[in-house]
Amino acid sequence: METHPQQPSKETNRPNGFTRLLINYPLTCLILTGLIFIFAFLYVTLRYLSKESMTPPDITARIGLSRRLYQEGDYDQTIAINQQLKQRQSQFWQTELTTGNAYFKKGDYAAAAQHFNQAIALNPEMPLPHLNLALTHFRAGKREEACNGYRYVIEHFGEEYPQFKEKAAVALECMGDITPMPSSGKTAEETVR
Repeated sequence: METHPQQPSKETNRPNGFTRLLINYPLTCLILTGLIFIFAFLYVTLRYLSKESMTPPDITARIGLSRRLYQEGDYDQTIAINQQLKQRQSQFWQTELTTGNAYFKKGDYAAAAQHFNQAIALNPEMPLPHLNLALTHFRAGKREEACNGYRYVIEHFGEEYPQFKEKAAVALECMGDITPMPSSGKTAEETVR
């Protein structure tokens, strides 16, 4: 019996179905690839938008829940809810203030100061974040920054918010600060009277 060397079959040199499609119909493949990318982009975009959207009543309810949990002493849950609101682009100075208060109660003064500063940036016309920031500086051992913060509250919000003016003046007095206020020339004790 005579043996012949095997020759490669025509089947192994022949392109498979996918390769034949690429060779014979390159434009069709390009169009299909483009459509796949477009549908993938639309799918991801729609999932993101549906997950991230919140209606104003939802936001209001979450802010209310955050405040209630803070009042009940559940600071970790308060922080978590406010972080969810923040992730959904719902930055309100109140959520930053409540988050700052929760960190303050936990003793994390650096995080508290950061959130009070964010509350001030979002609404600089409210005295409470300024007052809380001053107290945070005091608790963190930053006496000069605390005094400056209390003076700022007295000078900028004293007329419109006398209760905050009084709290800031009492805090300065308790700290032993008798430096006259730059605008009025009065000490903290004289400012309260």
